[in-house]
Amino acid sequence: MRIHYFAKRTLKSVLISALASAAFVGAAFAQVPSFQTPVTQRNTYSASVVNVVNPGNGDAACLVGSASKTIRVTRVTYSAFDTTAQAAANSVALVKRTTANTGGTSSQPSIAQLDTGTGTGTAATAVLNAYTAVPTAGTGVTMRSWGLSFVAVTTVSGFDASWTPNSSLSRAPTLRGTAQSLCVNYPGTFTTSGPTGNITFEWTEQ
Repeated sequence: MRIHYFAKRTLKSVLISALASAAFVGAAFAQVPSFQTPVTQRNTYSASVVNVVNPGNGDAACLVGSASKTIRVTRVTYSAFDTTAQAAANSVALVKRTTANTGGTSSQPSIAQLDTGTGTGTAATAVLNAYTAVPTAGTGVTMRSWGLSFVAVTTVSGFDASWTPNSSLSRAPTLRGTAQSLCVNYPGTFTTSGPTGNITFEWTEQ
């Protein structure tokens, strides 16, 4: 009987000790703070060049960087139509320039802020230049290129292209300072005035 009583007391002590240890560990874990990285909402903008006639062999439109903000381009779209057949070798290119264009004739389309509730009243600092006379091009490297095919002489032919950088795998095209720009460029010479295009840039500023 004494052995049985001793065993019961020992088992009870072990259980009490185990429960106390579990409570202590649980309390310790409960006191460990958790952190969640906040999502930063960046001011995002969009601007379009509508029905721009090909100004010639060179830049048709350029998004120019800012003196005060870092510009990251998140999307570029291009569409065009032509009623005249064009050489199959003609193309449209996306060129990143690291020195500024000079000369040419351009206008600046209005810029829309995608969410006016984020940074309300914060005007864009980047500028979109739409050229009607080609500028003298600054130093640049072609980032993307699409072949253009306008084959029917009597029928309107169309072309569409878009590029959305994959931010999870690579950096978006980034413009730092007003000398840098991202340009939609016609590197070849068209047989006539060339296509009529619609160009849209979307970007963030930080």
